[in-house]
Amino acid sequence: MTIIYVLDVGDDTDDSFSAIIKHNSSRLTVIDCSNWGKENTTDFIIENLEREEVWRFILTHPDMDHMSGLHELSTTLTVHNFWDTGNNKKLRKGDFDYTRWNYEDWAEYQRIRTGQTGTHVHMINRRGFEGKYWTNDGISFLSPTKPLINSANDNPNTNYHDLSYVIMYVGPKPECVSILFMGEASLKAQDDLIKKEVNIEADVLVAPHHGSKNNFKKELVERVDPTYVIVPSASRNKTDFMDYWPYVGFEKLLVTAVNGTIRIAVRGDGYGVSTDYE
Repeated sequence: MTIIYVLDVGDDTDDSFSAIIKHNSSRLTVIDCSNWGKENTTDFIIENLEREEVWRFILTHPDMDHMSGLHELSTTLTVHNFWDTGNNKKLRKGDFDYTRWNYEDWAEYQRIRTGQTGTHVHMINRRGFEGKYWTNDGISFLSPTKPLINSANDNPNTNYHDLSYVIMYVGPKPECVSILFMGEASLKAQDDLIKKEVNIEADVLVAPHHGSKNNFKKELVERVDPTYVIVPSASRNKTDFMDYWPYVGFEKLLVTAVNGTIRIAVRGDGYGVSTDYE
């Protein structure tokens, strides 16, 4: 059985994100990581999944709230494959002064990117790129495209959200479940998915930008037509995400700060959703 976990990371003031897919192939996919707040990605893997290795780690984009704890994860567990975006972001040690982020996580990211850790680094720079193992595990990359990567890298004021990965997971049988992980895809990237008529229909939508109103796009949600929306957010007030209510209702709008870690168990003929808290 495949189980997808959207972890309750972050704290009462700041958002973060981490998700884990425990495939029925026995491989483990980790999407982003966090080591502060209620859950710690590395601890969760060791204590709840009893694993010491990760088959693939996907960093959706190079923001620190999506890679806090990367040094801990990379040095504690064996990470076989690291999926990176073709970003040109640069940070200095001084940029971390008076922040909650740890420079060592950024330094570890640079060590991984430059081949100093022995982890195999992949860069997907076009939609529809396929490979044996991630295709077999039901993973496809819907964004970014080369123009979106260039757009982000060429803009000196960029936040790199144009090049965020957008990932579709489809269960062992298509009728089982489909989950769309939006990462922090910008409105520009969302527009590209819509205009290029990419198939984004999914049972579960993991909302972009932690459910931010500024990145809510009505047409995208209508295209996805989800049964559930998961918002990885530190907000304990579901009314902050009222834009999603008309599509899934109150009960099937799940917020990590409210519902805790969210689990999607994929069965042969469907899926079930459970949470830490009702």
